[in-house]
Amino acid sequence: MNKALLALIMILSVAGCGKEEKISQENAGLVKTITYNTNKKDYEYHYEEIYYKDGKEIARQKHDQKDHVLTTVGAIPDGIFKTYSDKKLFMEETFKDGKRNGLRKYFYKSGKLKSELNYKNDRFCDMWKSYYENGTLESEFYFENGRATVLQKMYFENGKLKSEVTFINENPMNGKEYYESGMLNREENVVEGKRIVTEYNINGTVSSTVTYNNDKGYEGSKFRSFW
Repeated sequence: MNKALLALIMILSVAGCGKEEKISQENAGLVKTITYNTNKKDYEYHYEEIYYKDGKEIARQKHDQKDHVLTTVGAIPDGIFKTYSDKKLFMEETFKDGKRNGLRKYFYKSGKLKSELNYKNDRFCDMWKSYYENGTLESEFYFENGRATVLQKMYFENGKLKSEVTFINENPMNGKEYYESGMLNREENVVEGKRIVTEYNINGTVSSTVTYNNDKGYEGSKFRSFW
């Protein structure tokens, strides 16, 4: 694998309005442009990346709204790609065999890690995590088959658990939400197709319990899949 660092110029071109914004002043001969699809009637792709080397197009990719690659034409060079905004590192990702493989990382302007997600052959793999600027874990999501969320957790900035939810087929099955003190705030459980939602006062006493009787037990859920 070629481990050379390849800096990018990224130009955002919003389809339909012609607006362009150059967000990197680095130039190593490789240029990437991104065109976002703003036609709400066209669900075929969300955005397209076009790669140029020495002024010539070498590859292009179309992505869906979940950032999965739909099509690739040409070959993207292997290496670590670093994208800059206002001369500060914004994103870092690794390509191998022309595909994203390994962690994609986003950074705060301070240079501290903001989020990271794992790729394997251009698809989400296993997990996505985000962090507060002080380095504390803010959220974590775990996936199945590159798309379906199976578990997600959110945290307060003090490191305490804010919520945790398990999913089946992208639908929330069981979940808990907590006060910043650590006391339980709300819980949802699906039992025999019924969703039972219980809310608690900050002192731990029950404030309400509601049962939703729809067939699959998804009605009444406050929790939603990140994706």
